[in-house]
Amino acid sequence: MSISPENTPSTVQNQQDASASAEPNRASSATAPRPSEQAVTYRVAPSMTGFTAAGLVLGLLVALLSTLLGPGSMQYTLGAVFGVLAVLFGSLGAACGALVALFLDKKSVKRAQTYRAIPED
Repeated sequence: MSISPENTPSTVQNQQDASASAEPNRASSATAPRPSEQAVTYRVAPSMTGFTAAGLVLGLLVALLSTLLGPGSMQYTLGAVFGVLAVLFGSLGAACGALVALFLDKKSVKRAQTYRAIPED
């Protein structure tokens, strides 16, 4: 299939106006796809897995820095403190990464473009 850009809304409106004034009784065929064509929508969506994993890694780095730079405790080992903070900050980081991905996904829906796909023989 070859893909060609669809006309922009203003161009489509101008074509409809021009064809309507030239041929008032005939329907505009400028925007109607031919039977062999298909209208397809293309958008670049973010990777949910990538954003969630990046948030998790950032959360783990915050947990590591908090463990090493925080006040020491004689009652708990550094490994135990890191484990608790890793679960806490890792979960928060993963959730924040997923929220950023959802926000960007919502924006990508608005920027989606429509193309005409023409099958090649």
